[in-house]
Amino acid sequence: LWADDLYDEYIAGEEDAVIPVFKDIGKMLKYNTRDARILAEVTAIYNGKRYDAVKFITNNVGDFINVDGVKRINQDLGLKTITFNSMVASNVKKEIR
Repeated sequence: LWADDLYDEYIAGEEDAVIPVFKDIGKMLKYNTRDARILAEVTAIYNGKRYDAVKFITNNVGDFINVDGVKRINQDLGLKTITFNSMVASNVKKEIR
């Protein structure tokens, strides 16, 4: 349920979406909702208490440039924001990547 709510919030609004539905990549538009979906899903997992750590590692940071907007939405919903591009090693026992 969190993932669906987060996804809807991340893409809400044509001009002020935290993660735009369409992204201009030169001479064409890229349909960008998969990036919003994966961020919503990993944030839900991160807040689910099943794992001690969740790492969201991506080379595609261009779709996640509005980190402040993501943090605001998560905070409004009472959720922690996952750290982007976290390559820090951890010693926790229950971890998912």
